[in-house]
Amino acid sequence: MIRLARLSLIAVVEIISAASGADPARLPADQLARAVRSDSISIPTPGELFAALEKPGKINWSGQYRPPMPMTYRNRAQIALNLGGLIADGFIAVEAKDSQQVKNIGSDIIKLAKALGVSEHVLSRGNSINEFAEHNEWDTLQEELEATQNEVKSSMQSHSDQDLIILVSLGGWIRGTQVVSGAILESYDAGSAKVLRQPALVGFMQSKIDEISPELRNEPLVLAAAIISSSAETDNEIEARKSALDVAGAFTNDGFKIRDGHWCGTLKPQTHALVAVNLYAGNQYWFSVGATEPAKKVAVSVYDEAGNRVTTESYDAGDKAAAGFSPANSGQYFVSVDLVDGQEGSFCLVYSYK
Repeated sequence: MIRLARLSLIAVVEIISAASGADPARLPADQLARAVRSDSISIPTPGELFAALEKPGKINWSGQYRPPMPMTYRNRAQIALNLGGLIADGFIAVEAKDSQQVKNIGSDIIKLAKALGVSEHVLSRGNSINEFAEHNEWDTLQEELEATQNEVKSSMQSHSDQDLIILVSLGGWIRGTQVVSGAILESYDAGSAKVLRQPALVGFMQSKIDEISPELRNEPLVLAAAIISSSAETDNEIEARKSALDVAGAFTNDGFKIRDGHWCGTLKPQTHALVAVNLYAGNQYWFSVGATEPAKKVAVSVYDEAGNRVTTESYDAGDKAAAGFSPANSGQYFVSVDLVDGQEGSFCLVYSYK
């Protein structure tokens, strides 16, 4: 069972039973089908995948390095795919605790980002990556790499480069899967192989291929779908995210890493706010939620891919809540955020893993 970290001043810990509260023990298939699927939270980061792979045994991460890629490509689709793959390479270097390799990759990430015309704010992250690598701040580097990827996507969104957003995600996912597959083949272990079972994630990316522009879709480099990015957040959603991060921050004391991605929206009475996530067996997860007035009390529940509610640890503090568990199987799960007391209000969900 996951050990619950100390939460602010007062923490309430309880094991959720399948019949507790108003949350159902099982969600119907049509409701699962309507769950939100978003680039920022439904696609796992390379860091999550690598963390899951490390659970059964030690990995030779430096043995997964590849030669430096050319920086001379002019095809924007190729650059976007390479950028995603390069960010995954950054996660590999962090796992290897190789500060010089992190610096080299960080420099190449900025070069490719410049080639795509991203904002100056994104480019400044190159200095942060170098600084954290210099001081061997490995957990912070993982967060910085994910934040860099998300800022690149945000900059692309502002320029209406929707097609390139998915290619960055796709490039990172392909590279991460390639590395994990290679590591498993070198020393096969059934437990390690379980992390690759992600049919829902593959289906999610493939199902969006028709949304890519016809010109780009006809290129052989384009292998998966464009994902619709979330709209700009309201002030209330920003406040809700701060509350969610307050809760998630407590779990970092137990070694959990907070994902930069998040999901914000509106909670309504008697309606599940449901998001699909793809998780890895062997990892431990906490899903943290913050809400704003007039929502007074919220709850978080987790369901497996069949819609069955899973047993979780719980933190409950009125307009803040969290649920934690360790999945036995890799695959798609659903996180439900529910309004227990109060009126319609904004909420935000973030999650942590180790």
